[in-house]
Formats: sequence, structure tokens, C-alpha cells
Amino acid sequence: MGRLETKPLLLTVSLSFLLALASACGHADTPGTKTVRIGIVPKESPEKTAQDFEAFVQYLRDETRLDIQYFVPTDYTAVVEAMAAKRIEVSYFGALTYVQASNKVPVHPFVKGVIGGSSEYHSVMITTKESSIKSIQEVKGHTLAFGDVSSTSGHLIPHKALLAAGVDPDRDLKESPFYTGAHNATALAVYNGKVEVGAVEEPVLVNMAAIGLIDMSRLRVIWRSEPIPQYPWVIRDDVPTEIEEALKRAFLNAPREVIPPTVAEGFVGASADDYLEIRRAAEELGLAGIRR
Repeated sequence: MGRLETKPLLLTVSLSFLLALASACGHADTPGTKTVRIGIVPKESPEKTAQDFEAFVQYLRDETRLDIQYFVPTDYTAVVEAMAAKRIEVSYFGALTYVQASNKVPVHPFVKGVIGGSSEYHSVMITTKESSIKSIQEVKGHTLAFGDVSSTSGHLIPHKALLAAGVDPDRDLKESPFYTGAHNATALAVYNGKVEVGAVEEPVLVNMAAIGLIDMSRLRVIWRSEPIPQYPWVIRDDVPTEIEEALKRAFLNAPREVIPPTVAEGFVGASADDYLEIRRAAEELGLAGIRR
């Protein structure tokens, strides 16, 4: 599998994540702790994701009066592993990473985001307008980029769709799929001609266009998924009820201006039942466990 990130950057951010977790673990990891450690999957680059979450995390601190710390590693799997090792109490997961974590440690969703008035979103596959590729079936024989291997909309759902369309990403492409690690990296890889087709989360693509990072008139959407449940916020089952309730109240009452735009406009309650179809798809493709 190819990757489009640079190795020095990955190493630096990974070490920072591990050091931050080690520092946080100086607090007692017990159900009664008032320190809440949050792991956040990097939908975009880790640096941008961390910056985008500053205002929201400060809002949570102010509203809950909890000592909230947050961490953004280089990939989705690191957040799953941190939850499985009980190094964090709460996580902003993708649907697939929630499934993976729930197979390692007792956790449950408590809220999920709302974007565009909906608690669901779509995955899309894009290419450039100059490309001859007009449909998902025509991806065969071309180059393709996924996001993170544990991404729902950047890998799981488009991978399943390709197989249903008669295209095996592991055998039918010009070369092995690239894994860029983030939705914005995938979109830019297509936009800049480094890869012919990319699978990305549609809200990230829309936001990139809105802030001028890409011009959608230069791109073509060749496939759009069925609705996918929005990213869940997940908490360990052993966290005290009063802490979960304080967090949930803060999420449900969060003003739109403090929430990162690619994360949500607001939040609604969530449960494990919302993600049953994702669990089935993950098990079908052998992605329900942590992978490196």
C-alpha cells in the first residue's frame, strides 16, 4: 500500500501523541477521575485537526468544569489503540473506528454530529474533469487513493462499493491503492494530479471548496454513497454517569461557532444501534479489528 504523507512529519506527530498520552497518564486512570482525556481521529491533517478543536475543547472545559485534555495522532488506529489501552476516556471516532474500539474495550456512543441538518453524510469518489473516468466501474486499471485504512467514508464504504461494482482494489487497479491518511490529503492528491481517483468524505470536500482550497468545477464526482451515520463521540462504559451526563449536556448545547465546521453544526444523541450496518460491513471486509 502506498502512502502520500512524508515520514518525518508522521514520526514527529506520533512521538508528540505518545508523549502527551504519557503525561496525561500521570493522572489516576480510575472511574472517579475528574480528568477526561479525549482522542480525536484526524479527518484532516493532525495539525489542522488539533487547531480546529481548540475552541471547542475550551468550551467543554468551561461548561463541564472538567480537566479536559485532547490528543490528535497521525492516524485513526492510534486513537483506537489508546481507547483499547484505557489511555483515553472519550473519543471522536469515525463509525468504523468506533466498531474497532468496541471490539477491544466496552465503549458506547453518546452523541453524533449534525451537518446540513442531517445526522448522516456521504462518501464520494472524485476525479478531475479532464479524466476519462465517468463511473465507479471505470476505476479499474487506474490509480486510486483511500484516506486512512480505518476510515469509514475514506476506505470501508468506497471499498465495499468498488467490490460491488466488480472492481477489486487489491487486484484491478494500475497499482496498489494509496492511503493518504486524511480526507483533505486525498482530495488534494486528485486535484493536483498525483492520483486519478480518490475516496473522500463529502463534507470535508465541501468545506475545502468553501474556503478556497479547491475549485469544484475542476472535479467530477463519479460515485456517491448511501447515507452514513455521522461520526460518533464515544465514551468508555466505566466512566461515571455524572461525567457522561455533563459532557452530553455540553455537546447538545454547544453553540455552532465553537464547533469545527467539518465536525458538526450541532449534536444529537447516539446509540450503538445507529452503527449496526457499519459493523456488518466491517466484518464482511475483515476490517472490524485494529489494522496497521
